Amino acid sequence: LAKANAEQAERKAAYKAGLADANRIFFEGRYRDTRIKLESLKKAYADLCKEEWDQLMNAASAPQAVSLSKPVESIGLSVDGRKLVTGDSAGQIVVWPIDAAGNILDSQPIRRLELGSRLRVVAMSPDGNQIAAAGQDGLIRVWTLTAPANQPPINLKGHEQAVNTLKFSSDGQRLASGGDDSTVRLWSVAEARSLVREKVLYAVQCVDWSRDGKWLVAGTSAPAEVSGVAYSWEVQSLEDHLKLVPIRQFQVLPSSKEKVKQDRGVVAIALTDDGKFAVSNGPAAELHLWQVNPPTKGLKKNSLKVNTDAAIKLGVHSNRVERVRSVAFSPDSSRLFVAGDDGTISLWNREDSELNREDSEPLPTYKRTQVLYGHGGPVRNCLPLPQSPDLVISGSYDQNVNRWDVKTYLKTREWIEAPKESAPPAAVPPADSEVSLFETPVSSDSPTCGSDGESDSESEPVRSEFVLASFPQTEKESSPKPGANEEAAASNDEPRKSVRIAAGINENKDRVGHTDSVLSAVFSRDGKRVISASRDQTARAWNSETGLPVNTVTGQASVFDDNLFKEGHEYDLFAMRFFPDGRRLLTSGFDGEMRIWDSRIDDQNSFGRELAMLPGTSMYGVLDISRDGEWILTAGRGNSAQLWNTKNVLASRLPRPERTLDKVHRFRVTTVAISPDNSRLITGDREGRLVLWDAQTGKVVGQPRSSHSGEVVKSEFLGDGSRLLTAGVDRRVVLWNVIKTDSEFLLQKIRQFDQEGMVVNLAVSSLSDRFISVVRLGDKKIKAAGAKAANTKTSLWDIESSREQVIDVSPPDSDRSVKKHDRPPFPAWAANGTLAVITTAEGLIHFFDSNTAEITHSLQVDNNPEGAARRAEPYAAILRPDEPTPLHLITQTHNAAFLWRLKDGENVVSFRPQGPVFSAGYSSDGRFIVTGGRSVRIFDADERKITYGRLLHKVEYPHDGVASSVEFSPAENSFRFLTTSYDETAKIWEWNPDRKVARLIHTLRGHTGPIRFGTWSADGARVLTVGHDARPRVWSFPSGEEPKSIVLEFPKGQADAKTDEGNRDFDQLCGSFSWDGQFVAIGGRDVETGESIGWIWNLTPATGDNPTLYANIRGHGLGGINSVAFLPDDNRLLTGGTDGTARLWDWQKNSVAANEGKVVEADFLISLVRRTVDNQATTHRGAVTSVRVTRNGNMVTASSDGTVLIWPK
Repeated sequence: LAKANAEQAERKAAYKAGLADANRIFFEGRYRDTRIKLESLKKAYADLCKEEWDQLMNAASAPQAVSLSKPVESIGLSVDGRKLVTGDSAGQIVVWPIDAAGNILDSQPIRRLELGSRLRVVAMSPDGNQIAAAGQDGLIRVWTLTAPANQPPINLKGHEQAVNTLKFSSDGQRLASGGDDSTVRLWSVAEARSLVREKVLYAVQCVDWSRDGKWLVAGTSAPAEVSGVAYSWEVQSLEDHLKLVPIRQFQVLPSSKEKVKQDRGVVAIALTDDGKFAVSNGPAAELHLWQVNPPTKGLKKNSLKVNTDAAIKLGVHSNRVERVRSVAFSPDSSRLFVAGDDGTISLWNREDSELNREDSEPLPTYKRTQVLYGHGGPVRNCLPLPQSPDLVISGSYDQNVNRWDVKTYLKTREWIEAPKESAPPAAVPPADSEVSLFETPVSSDSPTCGSDGESDSESEPVRSEFVLASFPQTEKESSPKPGANEEAAASNDEPRKSVRIAAGINENKDRVGHTDSVLSAVFSRDGKRVISASRDQTARAWNSETGLPVNTVTGQASVFDDNLFKEGHEYDLFAMRFFPDGRRLLTSGFDGEMRIWDSRIDDQNSFGRELAMLPGTSMYGVLDISRDGEWILTAGRGNSAQLWNTKNVLASRLPRPERTLDKVHRFRVTTVAISPDNSRLITGDREGRLVLWDAQTGKVVGQPRSSHSGEVVKSEFLGDGSRLLTAGVDRRVVLWNVIKTDSEFLLQKIRQFDQEGMVVNLAVSSLSDRFISVVRLGDKKIKAAGAKAANTKTSLWDIESSREQVIDVSPPDSDRSVKKHDRPPFPAWAANGTLAVITTAEGLIHFFDSNTAEITHSLQVDNNPEGAARRAEPYAAILRPDEPTPLHLITQTHNAAFLWRLKDGENVVSFRPQGPVFSAGYSSDGRFIVTGGRSVRIFDADERKITYGRLLHKVEYPHDGVASSVEFSPAENSFRFLTTSYDETAKIWEWNPDRKVARLIHTLRGHTGPIRFGTWSADGARVLTVGHDARPRVWSFPSGEEPKSIVLEFPKGQADAKTDEGNRDFDQLCGSFSWDGQFVAIGGRDVETGESIGWIWNLTPATGDNPTLYANIRGHGLGGINSVAFLPDDNRLLTGGTDGTARLWDWQKNSVAANEGKVVEADFLISLVRRTVDNQATTHRGAVTSVRVTRNGNMVTASSDGTVLIWPK
């Protein structure tokens, strides 16, 4: 036994030495040598090669990437593959050299050009000497690289709208173009003139020439309910121009209504090397091959209409039904490259031809064999390099141009990937059935994915595509078995582990979606989702298989970021208004959005949560709510107003106004009002015009009326709607009689109330007999009143008698100098119509009795309940309309509103953004997401529902301080979640998914310092909490009893010398249970020195004693270990540190020394690394704040640099 142990220790030492050597070679930039070294390690120590080997091989095999400053719109190549041109969305064009081996020499660009507008397409002549580019203005510009740099480009004018596609002929003398003006044009570049113009039905998206210049093909976009059409022409040369003879129109109709929605036309087309066949995209990412010039059986060629003869369907590029963007053949047409919006490139190999008809030429067939992963956004183009059949270049919206070596990519996949086991049949659900959220329905022929047809035992393995729920598959897919790699097979007789999801090289998806530090990133229970939490006040959901943001199946993503979980306004509020019943609150912000909040105070199920958002409204808070609460009238953008139905807004994820009132006002709408019977609408603008609208039709009634000489500040119907009160900057408040018929709109002036300055605020009592005005005084009046006089005047007016009573709202002890930028007082009436509140610039809220014209009392509130260095003064306050005697008050400060109880001054709830999100996590069934910060919020995460992303519940103050971590129990069918806080407590809550309410069930006390982190065991039976008291606790929950805990004590003299003096010398920042629950790992730092230290405890030692310290973890740089996670086999540990590294450790599980009672030292293996666009090896560029691992070994890391990296196994 001793000899066997020694031999195994010797093998492990040799393996780790070889791994360290490979790691060193990698950081020297010698990636090919790294792969060779790793392959030799695999041959010699296959049983020891685990996650660290996979990750290093992944990084060493990544494609070369060249980074642009903006999304890549288009790329082009010279025919010899020695020059590359790239164009980004900003119109920046760069020509790059390529060496004989196909490497992009990104440090030596040949030329930089600028289009001058948004670019859509760029092309390079075959000899690499000319660059053509075009954009939205319809002008094609052609540069000659051998010409002087200051020589202007050749301009080809003719297209009336944007140009979408360009293609040089093989001799470089002619250029084909197509655009949104539904024309195809052929140009003589040398003569700068159009040779032919061909009109088609719809916008032209793509063109291609045959190599001999005889044939031209093009594809067009598709309007609603119609598929795109592909065209082929014979190019005939005449004396001074060309002629396009129509040969064929090819169109594939969608097989279902769903595919009609997914069809955006033919946007990608390519000809084979002999020009006989074309491949184009069809609906729902389909690919079709068709004959360019099919037999006509005696018919005239130009009589051929749309048909699908002499064609076959090759399959689908992606099961995610996202658009194909590019198709390209290799020079000999033996391989087809397809790129799409799903961020992948699929490879299709040519196989035996098949006959479409007896009299047809055999059609070549192509089968999808591999998929290249690595881009973080839609791939716009992919082009094969002629230097090798295994080289391809792609450009993507992720701002990268990647150069791929397919052979290296596939060879590495054979090391990492395993043969797929055959799976039991899985029934395909009917189209109208609900599909499990994270399960992809598959056919019995294919547990993974592949081509669209029969199985192909010789093809390479293909990674299964993620399909959104409720998209049942309609075609059978085969599960191809991987081709054997003889060298690998000879060196490794042991069967490889099965990996269901085959990760691509360099598939650590870098998703920069957050705008500030990411504080945590956690997998869903099934590993298919990642939820990240950030200091930017948001949580975001990601598809862990693609690295892309999660998309819903609702089709309503135009306004909402589908993967974004947030609440509240980003910028300051401008206005707030209660609905008449007081149960909802409407707020308007400078972000151009209005939000509806649940303001009920009798139902904790709904406390303060955001219900809906009205997009695209005015940023100046111009709004009105009908008296029955059914309608909302807002100012819109572009001198318009919008009428919204409240019920529809609350029911829709993407609300739209019922009416848009536009094309009448010449200036911005500054005031709106709804008549009491909801039949008429009033809008006023900056030039003083009032317009009356019919609410049912949205049409103007009568003629617009000039009411004020300047901006109309306020308009409001009084009583039964027969009178209207308006206020303007012309120092007038005017009372009007409203005379309205079906054809007339007359305002008959009753009286006016002259003001001493321009009106800035006005509030009308619900009794319609009085109002309060606030005016800004002129400089002369302020000077006459004295240096310390207020710059505003607040008055109570009686409407019938025109009597004015000045209200003194200045603070009694005020001796401040006048500041003209001070906010004016803000008045608001109570429901009884006699009591008002007036908020001053100093933050004082005066309660004013209009019957006695006296301020009865004043109060001041702190709009920063958590406390801050600077007090946040409220600048507006309103009372609830459902309380005749005010019981509650809402104040407004910056981007938040606060509801206060008047009897005790308690802040009951807030209507605001969630603040920095410290932690977030999925429920065990994936239907809910919980976020933690200054409050705890639970969101709907069911991607099948229109309510996806909507806030369901909020615990306003879960702790006396922020929630430092939050986590749902991973136990199946459990909805308990854990929160921890600096208030030295942890709490267990029960979420009721039916009632949508969270209930506190346990408060865990015992820590004597702030608790930094808490987590559940894998079975959900126990909880680990760690904090600054350096006394981690493991909690259990016996049935019917109070929670119990055990403290993990440092053994004297074993963990560190400092522990002899006590446990408080360490800040413990994070923790994790092993998957079997026997061990816990904890990370932290030495308070005095800053050294990063971790510990592993054995909770159930063989001796039966109390938990014992098993291992120490040392090696990170200073600052601390911020996060730890065990890998599935519990032999490896992943840690993330302030030093910016994520490290894999062998912590010596089952060590002989540990069995003898000694504390072992964990062995450092590698740091997770990725190759950046500048060819540097790094993990993150900031502190690693979070690490997590799935049951199948996929890893995710998050960082203060704002990024989340997914590291597939």
